[in-house]
Amino acid sequence: MFRTTPWGMIMDAGVASGYFDSRRKGGGTLANLTDPAFHDLCDRLLATTDPMQQADLQQAIQRYYAEMMPAVALCWAVNTYPVRRSWQGLTINQIEGGLLNRQTFAGMYRSIPGHQEP
Repeated sequence: MFRTTPWGMIMDAGVASGYFDSRRKGGGTLANLTDPAFHDLCDRLLATTDPMQQADLQQAIQRYYAEMMPAVALCWAVNTYPVRRSWQGLTINQIEGGLLNRQTFAGMYRSIPGHQEP
């Protein structure tokens, strides 16, 4: 069992492939897959911007994990951020610090009852 992060699910080709691809450098690697079939799936996913092809390739990588590896890549995130209703413009960005990120600092404002913000 090993945890993943939102970044771990999108790094490299996504679908947690960065944890397993032997071509990846750096920490957090769980296995070093040198299988050309796995590399091909990752490379094809990185090369396309077509949402349908992306979905098909992501599913193919998940099938590869199920058939070829004793690993299951799971990712979930349920975050609760209590905030006063008077504060608006709150942006949650899991890759950039969750609640504390540039978008929130730049876009958050306090609403005044009975006043419409532009």
